[in-house]
Amino acid sequence: MPEESASSLKERLDAYMERARANEHKLRQFQDMELRLMSAESLPDLCRVLVEDYKEAFGLDIVRLILIDSGNQLGTIFKSIFRADAHDHERNARLLSHIHLISDYQGLQDLEAVSLDPVLMAFNEAQHRRFFPADLGNPGSVAILPMRRHGLLLGMLCLGSRDKERYSPEMATDFLQRLALMAGVSLENAVNIEYLRQLSLKDTLTSASNRRYFFQRMQEEISRAQRQSHSVGCLYMDLDHFKRINDHYGHAAGDMVLIHISNIIQRTVRNSDVLSRLGGEEFAVILPDISKFRMGEIAERIRITIERQPCELTTETLIDVSVSIGLAFFDLGEVVGEPIELGEALVNQADQALLYAKENGRNRVCAYEDIAALTPGHRI
Repeated sequence: MPEESASSLKERLDAYMERARANEHKLRQFQDMELRLMSAESLPDLCRVLVEDYKEAFGLDIVRLILIDSGNQLGTIFKSIFRADAHDHERNARLLSHIHLISDYQGLQDLEAVSLDPVLMAFNEAQHRRFFPADLGNPGSVAILPMRRHGLLLGMLCLGSRDKERYSPEMATDFLQRLALMAGVSLENAVNIEYLRQLSLKDTLTSASNRRYFFQRMQEEISRAQRQSHSVGCLYMDLDHFKRINDHYGHAAGDMVLIHISNIIQRTVRNSDVLSRLGGEEFAVILPDISKFRMGEIAERIRITIERQPCELTTETLIDVSVSIGLAFFDLGEVVGEPIELGEALVNQADQALLYAKENGRNRVCAYEDIAALTPGHRI
């Protein structure tokens, strides 16, 4: 009898030790995830930790991030980030397929009523389809982790496993609760930092990007075009007789005209193009991966639209506006050089074409290639 008691005690002790080792290993994994979350350098990096690294580290089949974006702030930030990182399109698309933005709580129905704590249970079609779309397949069991900050719901981290017994209501949720807390804190910080960073790169009047962002993106687009043997174009624009508008109608009216012009240009260019206000009444656009003909079409459409759409100060006061545009183009499969120098050269050529347009009648589009052939002194 004493031998059986000792044997039973040893088995129980072994079981406790095995459980302790498993918990220690799990704790180390969660601590590693926390370090990755805190050290993520950007919002996309943070999202990749949550939906890619977590999936790999814990052997999950589905990880999905649902974020509440009531003011479209997140949507704008993601769009801007991934537009700037367009050369990694495939990786970005894969990440975005696991992130879902909703405008308000209605998108998750009665989400607030689900629980303040992680929900662990077998997958239920009626309850969980909103978290796990059919194209991702049906998990066997799920863990749904509310991410909260200062009492507000930021979104949900949704974990799915083919194993029906992976998550159950009886399981302890200490580690998962801590993960959700850390994810919420890290997410809020990353969004705030990215929002402030983007504000520093925008022109406060027109909401176009500013000069600093323009030259940063120009260097990035030149580098990408060199890697992929693509082309890059640049439009340099200046409002005609803008001083007359300020002198006659006042500077407030001049500001309205600048906003009006910026909106027209933004509506006319492609989603991949980069509009910036370089200062005063000068605007510029970077056009990646474009033909000379297509670039000329866009430039002419901008000019015609601005000419035909006066700026409305009041219902009775319309201001006619026109713009001169200089155009320059590099085929990076043929042009060799450092991105910074090539970017400066491209802008310089577009600026020279703009000056030629203004000196020869205004309200027109001029290409550097054309004026260089006519006036060799313009060639760099």
